[in-house]
Amino acid sequence: MLERTIHGVALGCCLLCCAARGEDKQGQSPTWAIFVMNIDGSQPRRVVFIEAFPRLAAPRWSHDGTRLAFEAHGTGPGRALLVDTTGRNLIDLGGGAKPDWSPDDKQLLAEVPGVGRSGVWVQNANGKGNSWLASGTAPRWSPDGSQIALGAPLRIYDVVSGELQEVFIKEDYLDKVLGWSWSPDGKRLAVVVKRGEYQLVLVDTQRYTSTPRLRARLDGAPAWSPDGKQLAVTIHGSRPGARRIHILAVDRNDPSTPIPGQMGDNCDPAWSPDGEQIAFASTRAQ
Repeated sequence: MLERTIHGVALGCCLLCCAARGEDKQGQSPTWAIFVMNIDGSQPRRVVFIEAFPRLAAPRWSHDGTRLAFEAHGTGPGRALLVDTTGRNLIDLGGGAKPDWSPDDKQLLAEVPGVGRSGVWVQNANGKGNSWLASGTAPRWSPDGSQIALGAPLRIYDVVSGELQEVFIKEDYLDKVLGWSWSPDGKRLAVVVKRGEYQLVLVDTQRYTSTPRLRARLDGAPAWSPDGKQLAVTIHGSRPGARRIHILAVDRNDPSTPIPGQMGDNCDPAWSPDGEQIAFASTRAQ
């Protein structure tokens, strides 16, 4: 996205070596990696760890299930990266955060703050070509590609007309909007908000009405299951640095259930296209 601050093969080689080696340094702050686990919490595996970027976050599956886009942060500006789900073929897309795939996996959106023309940019998945779309943060493409949800405030951008529609009205009295995600049919947004307390609300994107679903100490964006029946959400534990990913039925009143076997701090869930796995960011060792 925009002009890259570090160029060429040398960076790619460095990232690939770190991704394959995955070594943590002793005595330092927790480092973050991108993991994948089965829905029942079994068989967690680290996909990528990058020594030069100790904070990895916000993984997003490609629709064919073969790649993950994610963001990486070190001492400089954040960067958007791609990697195969096997941990191979790490690609640096340049400066950016919260990358998201187009429905055909040919393009990526990303938030590019404070560099040139900040806001939401789109570029080809091969890293070539980029163009500015709108001012905003954390862009999320609708399933049919015709709209983009972005903040803040939370708005829906029409790809054809370029028009923006605010999702919440002033009478909703929101303190903060933390994250959002489209339902697979594109008819709803699951949104984590703070309105005195933290809530997960479901927004009808045709009528712009919202229905509360869960009250808890939520964090970040929720993730829909491919069948639209469940959500994966991040909930803070009883002590700092102990967030857990929970599974929640969308249209029932059942309480959320934490995925078993989680260690460290876990957040940013993303459901795989086949519905069998969840990608997430974590400080767990392995």
